[in-house]
Amino acid sequence: MTDVEIVLRFFAFKNIDDISGSVRTMLDNTMKRHHHAGDSDVQHLRAEFTDALNLCVKVFRDEVFRIPGRGKTSGRRQLSRPFFDAQMVVMHQFAESRRLLTGRSTAIRASVRRLAMPGSESYELMVGRANTAAAVKSRIIAVRDAVGEVVS
Repeated sequence: MTDVEIVLRFFAFKNIDDISGSVRTMLDNTMKRHHHAGDSDVQHLRAEFTDALNLCVKVFRDEVFRIPGRGKTSGRRQLSRPFFDAQMVVMHQFAESRRLLTGRSTAIRASVRRLAMPGSESYELMVGRANTAAAVKSRIIAVRDAVGEVVS
């Protein structure tokens, strides 16, 4: 059910102003809110998710949702749910600037990569040691700011 959870996380966190309370409660409330969605609503949600996912893949390429390893795994980039949350939400927020994002993808990758480098000030936040609403919001803001610096 991991695939279902990550999709649900996107919809729970995509509106940063709505991030509050426990992560479990946010996920439960999102599930309840969309439980009786009609076909057109489901198609809209599917398109929204797919659009953000495709943009993430175009911008972050083989680094999408991956954080640098640490210690013995330093050569490998590991998939990360917290990084997924932040990258997906930020790409959704910047979707109108798609051409600019893809044109500056190398700089965006470098900027976001610095956030998750072991030993960086933001490393613990990016790898998701804390799974609180405040941490989720802070991760999204950090990635948004990193992307914003490149595209503004």
